[in-house]
Amino acid sequence: MTAKTELPDTMPCKRCEGAGTQTLSNFGAPEGVYRPARTRLCVWCNGAKTFARPDIKALLQSILSKRSSTGLVSKRPKDDRAAYLWRWIRFHGGQDVTLPMTFDLYGDPYEDYLGEVAQYAARRMYGHRSVGVTRWGNLLTNTPLPTAGLPATAQSCGPVVTDDHDKTTMAMLEDERAGYAEG
Repeated sequence: MTAKTELPDTMPCKRCEGAGTQTLSNFGAPEGVYRPARTRLCVWCNGAKTFARPDIKALLQSILSKRSSTGLVSKRPKDDRAAYLWRWIRFHGGQDVTLPMTFDLYGDPYEDYLGEVAQYAARRMYGHRSVGVTRWGNLLTNTPLPTAGLPATAQSCGPVVTDDHDKTTMAMLEDERAGYAEG
């Protein structure tokens, strides 16, 4: 994993390349209306031009379950970076290997680093760092990937979600655990 000290404090947006704006080219509509080129704030960085280095400790604290000694919160976080980590940790760790797996942080130059953190965290939490890749790699390629020692979600005909297929029940259990801890 890339050392945190190797990362700069800020990096330019990948979409606008640090300009803070995007230029939409001119075009003609089918009904013959001509639309001139126009410039607007970059929708990925909101005109900020750069992204700050992620605070990995804070991101992980926001997605780790406070009611359970292991695992992640049952609901997807609202923060983009936290949601990205949450989803990829679940995919790599075999907790939820559903496809399509297209969660991207468009414009965020730290996306690759966050992906490395997700694999590392999945390995630490679940003992695996590539369950989703193994499952779908076996189905999409002619080269079988070894699944020995991996959870059932790595098998091509295994379940795709193992921990919270009933999110309502999972949330109730978390609330009960919190009540026991307080009382």
